[in-house]
Amino acid sequence: MAAAVDLAGGQAPWAARHGLTQSYVAKVLGGRREITPRVLAALGLRELPRAYEPAEQRP
Repeated sequence: MAAAVDLAGGQAPWAARHGLTQSYVAKVLGGRREITPRVLAALGLRELPRAYEPAEQRP
C-alpha cells in the first residue's frame, strides 16, 4: 500500500482518488486500522480465506 500511496503523490491524493480520508490512510499505513475490502479493491487485491493446519503431527 505504501508504494501505491507514494506513486500517487502522497496520502491525501491517494485517499481522495479512492474516496477515503487521509487520516484513515495514515492509520492503515501505521497499523492502527485494519485494511478493509474497499482499500483492498483500491489496490487491486482481494482477501483470501484463512487456512489452518495442526501445529504438530499426531501418531
